[in-house]
Amino acid sequence: MRVLHLVAPPDMARAHDAPWRSDAAVRTCVKVMERASIAGGGSHRHAVILIGGSAAERRAAVLGLPTTDRVAPPGGVAALGWRGVHRLARARGAFDVVQAWSGDLVRLGRMIGVAPVCPPPRILVCTPTPHDRAATRAALGVRDDRPLVLMLSDPPASIDVRQCWFLASLFEVAAWPGQVIVPAPSTARSRRLSGPMKLVHATRTDLPGAALVGACDLAAIMPPPQGPVGPDDPAILAGAEMALRAGLPLVVPPGSALAGRCRAIDPSLVALWNTGAAVATALGPLLADRARRSALSRACSAAALPPNIDHVIAAWRTCVANSPRVRSLA
Repeated sequence: MRVLHLVAPPDMARAHDAPWRSDAAVRTCVKVMERASIAGGGSHRHAVILIGGSAAERRAAVLGLPTTDRVAPPGGVAALGWRGVHRLARARGAFDVVQAWSGDLVRLGRMIGVAPVCPPPRILVCTPTPHDRAATRAALGVRDDRPLVLMLSDPPASIDVRQCWFLASLFEVAAWPGQVIVPAPSTARSRRLSGPMKLVHATRTDLPGAALVGACDLAAIMPPPQGPVGPDDPAILAGAEMALRAGLPLVVPPGSALAGRCRAIDPSLVALWNTGAAVATALGPLLADRARRSALSRACSAAALPPNIDHVIAAWRTCVANSPRVRSLA
């Protein structure tokens, strides 16, 4: 089966222009291609077309998806680049199915008309990128004995840097030994907010969460911001599943879709209120209790959802079987 993947990685310099673009979609695409190649015994062939500028291409490479096929549509609107995508797709030969990795790319896939289009899965599978814990911590400039809290910020527009720095300031006031890791775009605002912290209780980094999870000890979802990204966004849930699979105790606000599962693991993993201060209060006791973190780590790993990669591959077969062309030949 020949599959054309349409992927729009986040452009970290323009994250708020396209809040639905996520690291999780890119990582899932990588894992699905790896799995399909193994399961199909070499019978699957893949081609990838990136939608976005050079910054999106660099982000894709960081996430493990290098490609030379890229179309930068006018104004960042995917549908406006359909002619270039159509030309590239035709040059790569015939395809059995087009896998779109975000909602806007489903329309683009239908516009180019080269094969039936599969929509993105409702649950993204975002697995951590293998990284050495000590090396990652050294790159972040933090001591190995300092508990690190990973703030889940995928898609990039979902993170409120000011709230994260407020949370870190509470660590300092309470003399808790933790440090907040914020994977956020490098903007004038984020640099201005992070400057006074002097990297003591908070660190902003351009690395994606998948590259940081192995170096961290806890994870947290901040209360949903008043913006374009909802608390049930597939990428936010994918980041949470990634943290759980890595064995990170995950603290969530009570309004999160994951509140019920986290409460079943341990009630302390759900903040009492839908505020940053409540999230900090829930994290505090865990920062100082390594034995409890270890016990919760095992419980969180057991509670993680299984990967749905095989479901994506099965959806290709269904998509092909239901296409008008196949039905006409039957």
